[in-house]
Amino acid sequence: MSQEMSKVVRSTLSKAAGKLGTVDPGVYLGQALDEAFDLPQGDNRYRDNTLSPGAAPLEASFSESEPYGLRFTMEPLGPHGSAGMKRNETSRQMRRLIGPMFGSDALYWFDRVSEDFRGAIGGAGLRFGGWLGAGFDRDGLYSAKAYYELREHQLNDLPQPLRDHVQRARTALPRMQPLFSTVSVRQRSGRQRITFRVLGSIRVEELRPLLVALGLEDKMAQLTRLFGLALGGLFEAPDGAVLIGISHGADGPELKVELLIAAIPDVPDSFVELLRLGLSERPRHLRALDTWIGAFTPEGTDLPGDFSVMSIKLSRSNPAQVNLYLRPMGFEMANEGV
Repeated sequence: MSQEMSKVVRSTLSKAAGKLGTVDPGVYLGQALDEAFDLPQGDNRYRDNTLSPGAAPLEASFSESEPYGLRFTMEPLGPHGSAGMKRNETSRQMRRLIGPMFGSDALYWFDRVSEDFRGAIGGAGLRFGGWLGAGFDRDGLYSAKAYYELREHQLNDLPQPLRDHVQRARTALPRMQPLFSTVSVRQRSGRQRITFRVLGSIRVEELRPLLVALGLEDKMAQLTRLFGLALGGLFEAPDGAVLIGISHGADGPELKVELLIAAIPDVPDSFVELLRLGLSERPRHLRALDTWIGAFTPEGTDLPGDFSVMSIKLSRSNPAQVNLYLRPMGFEMANEGV
């Protein structure tokens, strides 16, 4: 009989933490992991989720802006419960983490920014409700994230200047459909990002008006280069393969272009090598990426799992930064009926 998926998830995260030199996430989120992954490994009930379709709903991520952390996003409650319940559980876990770790000011900020999502009555019409994210370093939890499903009317209640950034972006690229809001909390800072799905196929050059609207046009060459590297020299992504995230940073608007690798046919087998080429001018970050990949690669194998998303983050004062998302080995589901 297969072991519970929670043991696989805990073991994967614990081993990665050891290799990355961070605390074990199970110390902080052990109960949440056990509740989300209490079915056997490979159980097809895990397949039907919106975070990581076809696999157990947890993705690890590498970020150039946080190159030495252990980061992951998970669907709370796993296959159990409605989308509304998952949204409420995300909020509960966030408040449980933020108060003791980051203090009352951080909790107050989270409650204020997330109120429109937490206070929504019921969950009718929700697809996924909420996801939970966390980041760990050698000292413990350094960030907690709530991903809330976003509806059109909620864009009118965004705080300034984020609302202005979003309005300018949608004027420049009208075919964006609201998807989710990410509320990220740290010890001394908080950030909200609004993410949209781009409707229809899109060429990278069609993103230029969006960059112009946000004052990021000088980053177009960097975006084009990384976009092309990810797609093996192609500069067009199909319908449903691109997400756009917008936030307000220390120096103004920030843009995150996400490429959903699983939705793009013919992604080259050398995808990771091409990405490494894109980081060759930043050797410290390249070494961190290699360490991160190694941390999730089981002994006796060459791959850590399936890469699901590559994102390119643009801001005024920094070069383009890459994030890479992974479905770890052993999280995939067997074929239906097997």
